[in-house]
This record gives sequence, structure tokens and C-alpha cells, in this order.
Amino acid sequence: PGSGSLSFWGAFFGIGSSVACALTSILTARSLPAVEGSAWRLTFYNNLNAVVLFLPLIVLTEINNLRSSSFWFSTNFWSMMILSGVLGFAIGFVSTLQIKYTSPLTHNVCGTAKAAAQTVLAVVAYREIKSISWWLSNLIVLLGSAAYTFVRHREMITKSGMTDSKLKRDTPDFPLAPGNAKTTAVV
Repeated sequence: PGSGSLSFWGAFFGIGSSVACALTSILTARSLPAVEGSAWRLTFYNNLNAVVLFLPLIVLTEINNLRSSSFWFSTNFWSMMILSGVLGFAIGFVSTLQIKYTSPLTHNVCGTAKAAAQTVLAVVAYREIKSISWWLSNLIVLLGSAAYTFVRHREMITKSGMTDSKLKRDTPDFPLAPGNAKTTAVV
């Protein structure tokens, strides 16, 4: 009970989604030099491209729904549309920054870990019953992400030439606290 089923189309679109996410991260990293490393400009251009590509599609395929919609004069509807646009832009910007300062692989591992953690939290919060294989697969994703984080952390320490004890001594517990301003970078 609660384990779902495997279908061709589910697997096809699941694999396609994974490929699209990976390619998006890789292309974002490769596009940053074209905008002189500016996450703001790259996010702006991505959103501008989305408007140019999707606006004609929306008009051509949804014209009847647009004509008959009662949402044109709804303040609540437009408030939610503006909020979702601002949040979407923010997510795109932060994702670009994460790719810029880490790597496309790290960005994808973080996204996968976040999705798995949210899924587990939702199942726990709604008291759903899942199979052992479901729990095991999510545990593998979370443990794999944690292992990746551990290895990358070790690589960064080795690359910087710092030891764990020196890193702990030289790194403030809360970098945004007053007095630690000189260690805080503003992007």
C-alpha cells in the first residue's frame, strides 16, 4: 500500500526532467562568463527569454480562456501573480548564485536533497503510510547528499590548506553578527 506504480510515461518524463535540470545547471554555469559573472543579468535575460518564448504560446493556445476569464479585474488574482513572479525571479537568482559559487553538480545535489527532505516531512506531517522501499529510497538520497556534502567540505579544507581546528577557530559562529562585518561578503 502507498508504493505507487511504475509506468513508461512516468519513467520517461522523470528521466527527461532530470536531464533538463542537469542541462539547465550546466548551461547556466557556461553562460555566466557571457554576462561577466553577473547573476542579476543572467537571471534577467532568462526571464526575458521566457516572456518572449511563452507569451505567444499563451496567446495562441489559451486565447478563449483569456477572453472568458473573470480574473482580469481581480485584485487578489493579480496580487498572487505578482508575488509568484517576484518569488520565481528570486529562486532563479539564488539558483544562479549557487551555481556560480559552487558547481552545477552541487546545485543539483542540493535540489535533490531539498526535494527528498520536503517529501519526507510532508509524509510525516500528513501521517501517510509508505512502504519500506519508499522510506529506503528517500534515506539513500538523503545519505548520499550528506556524503557528497562531507566529501566536498573535505576537498575545500584541503584546497585551502586549513585544518579542521584552524577552520573552527577562524570561522565565526554567526558571520552576520555585529563585529563580524569584515568577514561578511556582500554579493
